[in-house]
Amino acid sequence: MTKYFLIFIFLTWTFASCKCNDKQVNDSNTATANNNTGSQNIKAMSEEANSQAVNKSPDEPGEEAMNRMYGTSTAASEAMSKRNALRKSGKLTAGYYPEGSQRRLTQDDIKFLSPWGHEVMLNEIYARHGMIFKDEQLKRHFASQDWYHPESANVYQKLSGIEKQNIAFLINTSKDVQQESNVASNQ
Repeated sequence: MTKYFLIFIFLTWTFASCKCNDKQVNDSNTATANNNTGSQNIKAMSEEANSQAVNKSPDEPGEEAMNRMYGTSTAASEAMSKRNALRKSGKLTAGYYPEGSQRRLTQDDIKFLSPWGHEVMLNEIYARHGMIFKDEQLKRHFASQDWYHPESANVYQKLSGIEKQNIAFLINTSKDVQQESNVASNQ
């Protein structure tokens, strides 16, 4: 019963968010598989960043990228709805997870994240302040973001109190996200 309810919600959201008359350009070559890993994720995100739709701001992630970050289309739909509301209100911060710099994160914010999405959420907080990353995967990911401008290897002094709390929260929950991902992949 829950499965049918979720399908109903997803289909309702899909029809409600139709942009048939927005004249947006869609890139049919962008990878859509939810199980992409490593360089495949980075390549797909880079392709998506290079093929931004006409009516989108340059740093607004598309639905496919959100699906990769959250691992489920339902969770991605909810995240996209929240992003659209923030964009309309003019309070949208750059990145896939602006809430990491705006308010204290909760379990609800991370419950649908894939391990890669969790890592991006954590490091996006640093990236907004110009962190230069050593990890090649993170370097490639953030280099594909128009808003990212690498400046320093240590940005801790630039972080707000909320950002420091969120970093600690995300570090403490990273093991849980990885374990949940392993359990889900074994089922």
